[in-house]
Amino acid sequence: MKLFIATRWGNPYEEEGPNGKDTNFLVRASSLDDAASLAEEFLIGCPQSIEENLPVENFIHCIRLIGEDTNSELSSVIHGPWIAAAIFRDSNLEMWLRDETDGQWIRASEELE
Repeated sequence: MKLFIATRWGNPYEEEGPNGKDTNFLVRASSLDDAASLAEEFLIGCPQSIEENLPVENFIHCIRLIGEDTNSELSSVIHGPWIAAAIFRDSNLEMWLRDETDGQWIRASEELE
């Protein structure tokens, strides 16, 4: 099984909404799509905005492959959600992005070309 950090841009608890700190999950899954689906199950019940805050989208925008877990074959959200800027300075991490719920995952290096 692979370990991923799955991220939704922003969070509903700050005025900035999608431009604020990000909503993150540590996920164990066999694939990118499975990791996104598991994290999105948590987002279904979350608010998209609080009071006058800008609304966020309830899907995963970014996924990073951070390693492997050889101790378990169980797909699950291991930790999260937690709110923090989703900045990783390690250029060795593979990263994929998408702009819509059912959008195609694009490897970040392809998007930067």
